[in-house]
This record gives sequence, structure tokens and C-alpha cells, in this order.
Amino acid sequence: MFGKNKNNDVADNMKKLADKAREEVRDKWIDHNDTLSLKKEVPLSKRIDTFVLPVSEYFNDKYPILVSDGGEIFWHTVAAGIVESGTHPKNEINAAFEELRGKYAI
Repeated sequence: MFGKNKNNDVADNMKKLADKAREEVRDKWIDHNDTLSLKKEVPLSKRIDTFVLPVSEYFNDKYPILVSDGGEIFWHTVAAGIVESGTHPKNEINAAFEELRGKYAI
């Protein structure tokens, strides 16, 4: 009985943490996208690629529990934050992540 409530508390806390991280990724992506001085022809996958390293360092410092699973939550959070930003259509974001899949083994 007590174990079940504890598991629910842990899951709730992880969800809150992931939600907060996603909101921060969204805001950081908007800022990155607005200030990035790349030519418009630069593919979205390359734009995301320039964003991933600083965000992963940020996650390692602020949200280490979210990167302890080998990166699955990290990549999901980054993708969801970019989608939420509204800067690009979801299908373009998905295609960009497909291009990055091989490089990062995601």
C-alpha cells in the first residue's frame, strides 16, 4: 500500500520536472531560433544540432535525473519543447530529428 503511493509520488514529481524542463527548452529554443545567425537555407536539423549541445549541458546541470536514462527523456523533451514553440511545423521537426537520429543514435 505505501509503496504504491510512493511510486505515484515519484512519477508525479518526474512529470512535473519534465514539464518544467520542456517549458525551459521551449523558451530557450525560441531565443536560440530568434538569435541564431544562420542563413535561411540552413536545414532545421542543423539548427537543432547547434542547439543540442548547450541544452544537454544545461540538462546535465539542472535536470540530471532526466538524462540518466541514456537520453530518451532528454530527446523527447527537446522535441516536445521545439514543437510547443510553434517556430516550425511538427512534420518538419520530425523530419529534422530523423536526420539527426543516426548522428546521436536516437
